[in-house]
Amino acid sequence: MMATEEVVIIESRAPQNVKVTSCPACGTKVEYVEPKSTNSFKIKCYKCTLEFAINQETQKVREEKKNEKPSLFSKGGKVGSDEKPLETEYYDILGIETTATPEEIKKAYRKMALKYHPDKNPDNKEAEDMFKKISEAYQILSDPEKRTKYNKYGKSDSTEPIIDPGEFFKQQFGGERFNDYIGDLMIAGELDDVMNGEEFDPNNTVEMERIRKERKEKQDKRIQELSEKLINKIQVHVNNVKPYFNNVSELKEKEKESIVEFRKKVYFEAEDLKYESYGIELLHSIGYIYKLKASQAISQYKVDNGAIHKKFFGYTNKFTSKMKERGHVFSETVNTFKTAYDLQSSFERMHQQDKMNETNENLTEEEKRALKEQMEQEAALKGMNMIWKSSKLEIENTLIKVCDKIFSDTTVSAIEIKERAKAIYTIGEVFEKTELPNPVQPTQA
Repeated sequence: MMATEEVVIIESRAPQNVKVTSCPACGTKVEYVEPKSTNSFKIKCYKCTLEFAINQETQKVREEKKNEKPSLFSKGGKVGSDEKPLETEYYDILGIETTATPEEIKKAYRKMALKYHPDKNPDNKEAEDMFKKISEAYQILSDPEKRTKYNKYGKSDSTEPIIDPGEFFKQQFGGERFNDYIGDLMIAGELDDVMNGEEFDPNNTVEMERIRKERKEKQDKRIQELSEKLINKIQVHVNNVKPYFNNVSELKEKEKESIVEFRKKVYFEAEDLKYESYGIELLHSIGYIYKLKASQAISQYKVDNGAIHKKFFGYTNKFTSKMKERGHVFSETVNTFKTAYDLQSSFERMHQQDKMNETNENLTEEEKRALKEQMEQEAALKGMNMIWKSSKLEIENTLIKVCDKIFSDTTVSAIEIKERAKAIYTIGEVFEKTELPNPVQPTQA
């Protein structure tokens, strides 16, 4: 007699409105039950934990795309519009509606950038990738022209843009918001020359002298413009205390009041700037140089105008600060060379690996390709690090010259120079202390 086979009973349930979508951050397919009570909801990805919005319009667009017949005018099929975008990935990444206003886009970007910022997620590759996608989405959606193009053609159908080095460096290091502080980077112009195929013969002394002269003129103009902008920025403090220059006791009191108010303005500006790309790094770098150079100027004022003990104290401070400046510049220069050497080593390892892959029969083509991609990513990260180090070195050297120009101005009195230094020191102090706040962790139910 044969044994009776055990039958497994599977519980059933009433049909539910189950939807399937992809996480805009990690691309993982997720399914969810669409609620009946509300049109406003978010989905939490089970893999990367991103919370993203899927509104009815988004879902409708995605479903329509599946059945859309190809159009003669679009490589990917249909053409969207501002009212009905072809793709919604960037909107989903920021967790906003397709009708979001510029202010809503900016607010969402700040919130998401804070949550996934690399400084707050060290050694977290998923957070790093998500931060890049957030920055990419914001760069497109915050620009009306780029947003319209994205709404019409989507991301995949847009043609590959020609990179403008100047714009790249602006977007990568602070955007337009830092332009009044650091100007246009010289390294961007040099990269532009390389990309345009310009070649220079280092043995041609006439040609090299012409290039050197052109770059010096550009840098001198940049320093002049940045000096004027910084003077204009601090002039509000100078004007507040100027009527009291001949009254030491009243000047001291008025100076305190003015600096307090000036500090508030600088604080609000720094709070805004810190969310820009490399915002914290730039604020700290600018702040360090401003404090350093302002301290030197204040010490010089004490040397020239103080009592004997103040003269000695001022001279000592100035000497110490100058040595600190030289040490800092030397250290940054060495770090930049080390980073460049590290990048060069990465390229050499990639070249050696390519040669090994040609003769290595133990690895499959897929494994070889994966290994190559990994090395390329590492080289790209080191390349970006080298660009930042080089840019930082250039920025700090430029700011040193800007401050030297402001503090050596012979058209104003020594006491006005001192007040300029007080204001610039305040900017530096606020900038150097600016940090990203710790993101608020959601409470567990």
